[in-house]
Amino acid sequence: MSDIHLAVIGTRNIGRSHIRRAQACPGVRVTAIVEPDAQRRQACAEEFSITTTHASSEACFADPAVDAVVLAVPNHLHAPLSIAAMAAGKHVLVEKPMATSVAEAEAMVAASRQHDRTLMIGMNQRFSPQVGGLKRLLSDGRLGQIQLARCWWNRNRPGAGLWQRGDWFLTKTAAGGGPLIDIGIHRLDQALWLLGFPQITQVTAHCSYGLGAQEAAARGKRYDVEDAAEVQLQLANGGCLQLSTSYFRNGPVAESQNLHLFGTAGGCDLGAGSWWQGDHETPTMLSLPVDDTWPSACVEHFARVLRGDEALCATPEQGLLTQRLIACAYDSAQQQRSLPFHHAGDRS
Repeated sequence: MSDIHLAVIGTRNIGRSHIRRAQACPGVRVTAIVEPDAQRRQACAEEFSITTTHASSEACFADPAVDAVVLAVPNHLHAPLSIAAMAAGKHVLVEKPMATSVAEAEAMVAASRQHDRTLMIGMNQRFSPQVGGLKRLLSDGRLGQIQLARCWWNRNRPGAGLWQRGDWFLTKTAAGGGPLIDIGIHRLDQALWLLGFPQITQVTAHCSYGLGAQEAAARGKRYDVEDAAEVQLQLANGGCLQLSTSYFRNGPVAESQNLHLFGTAGGCDLGAGSWWQGDHETPTMLSLPVDDTWPSACVEHFARVLRGDEALCATPEQGLLTQRLIACAYDSAQQQRSLPFHHAGDRS
């Protein structure tokens, strides 16, 4: 197959990261960028030696030289731009979360099928040689049946890294939510994928508020999403998945994230790069295997899929499932009770 001609829409930090990684991929050419801010557009074009620039996505979608687009834009633009791009014949890699609502995510899945275009959700926590090695370890049954998955991504007060990002992150209208839909979704997706997307029967969640609004007010800003969230998923096989995520807690470090798995035959600590078998008295401690064939970035996998070298990982259907889980968690927190969860086609 000839080179894949890629356009990146949105040139803030995440967009620049996609450009950098795409330019390092064999057989991929970043031929265009889209950025409404003229100064940022010019700076990005000069930094990465990109000659074709657009101020609007419409001009990019109309360009026959572009095969696929990467959407690194505010969350509320994910659905309309993805749908428009696929209608114009472009394949799409869209940043997480897939959308700001379940209805938007459903429309994106429908558009992908209607136009027969690849739609990949940018769940980057799946993509590293170590995570690929852990996936293989689990597939081989080395940890047994997973009874507990515990994951977290917590940023602490006064909002580690938050104030350097766009203000749209601070409002439910533009972002769809706070840390749960922004960073927690990464860890949730990683755990679900590693476990093979098990059947979920119940969702219990709690969200806290107050600290973020105080910090925002002190900076002359508005903040109307959650400070932190705790989520527990009950699995049909008797297991449990727990997620903790925050922008604002009074913690001793700026940020921490990790994944622990506990199975009937062993466990793992992804952050430490270790896994074990046996009990605490006679454990066998081992280093997590590394799969050097596994892609190290979303855009690398996206390119392999478009070349026909790999089957799509991070499918739109998986993105929709995760979107439904996030929505259910927000509902559970608001109603202050556990809620049943039904997978698509299962309304028994």
